[in-house]
Amino acid sequence: MILGLSVCVGLAMAYHVRSRGREKSTDRRAGDRRARWSLALGFGIPLVVSVLRWATPSFDDGIDSAAAAFTAGTVTVGVGMMLVSSMVDWYYVLPTALGRFGRPIWALDDSKLAGQRRVAQVWVFHRGLCELVVLVSLSLFLAIVIVAVGNSFSGDKTLPTAFEALGGTGIAFAAVQYLAPRLNGALDFVLAAPIGLGAWVRWEDARGRERSGLVVDVSIRPGLKVVAQDGLTRYFVPLPEVRTLSAVHPPNTPDQRAAIVERHFGQKPPQPETATAVVGPPQPQE
Repeated sequence: MILGLSVCVGLAMAYHVRSRGREKSTDRRAGDRRARWSLALGFGIPLVVSVLRWATPSFDDGIDSAAAAFTAGTVTVGVGMMLVSSMVDWYYVLPTALGRFGRPIWALDDSKLAGQRRVAQVWVFHRGLCELVVLVSLSLFLAIVIVAVGNSFSGDKTLPTAFEALGGTGIAFAAVQYLAPRLNGALDFVLAAPIGLGAWVRWEDARGRERSGLVVDVSIRPGLKVVAQDGLTRYFVPLPEVRTLSAVHPPNTPDQRAAIVERHFGQKPPQPETATAVVGPPQPQE
């Protein structure tokens, strides 16, 4: 809990320092307030409950088994990880994509492709880590519940042992079956992403039809989210198939790509010149 709180506070401080002096929209300021309240409630309530419980004379009686403490720990870790992942999105990924730290993703040239890929890699990494931690926490919690149910039915050790063996095996199998397809390709993408946010890509679908669009989002599954030039048609490319995409020169203007990103994220991008700068060599004067 303390580690998660430290990460979130560090992200918030870095965001406010890097965005100092830049204009913030009303939606962004309202979102910042909600994020601060989420941090205060998400970490403050468990901390206060823990301190008050620890200060009571019956504290030792309340933690009468390692299972009780372990159950509380798994729930706290799972909820804390979801909150940390949300703060990474809010304080790093979205500001970077929308150009609050510099040039937005729709106005970057080829020399900035490494930065585009880095943001996408961080996005996939923290989402994958969140899914892994939350699923493990949930699996451990369910395993403890199954064993507790077995103990409540019989004083004999046979039934609890059977519950523990069958329940633990079933939970482990279900967790692996769920994670394996979702993490397939995610690790390769994190280590060496060929495509980043803001790239205009082209590829052929399973029927041989040519598709193209702007990469605006990336997740463990369904993968890259690509929005076509009309701003409405969406495609999803699984991470294992990302290497079939090729980055090409965008056919539209930075303003048109900015509108696509704004529609996707639901936030109005900042209005300084960085949001509308035309990337490319200067045009000859008449």
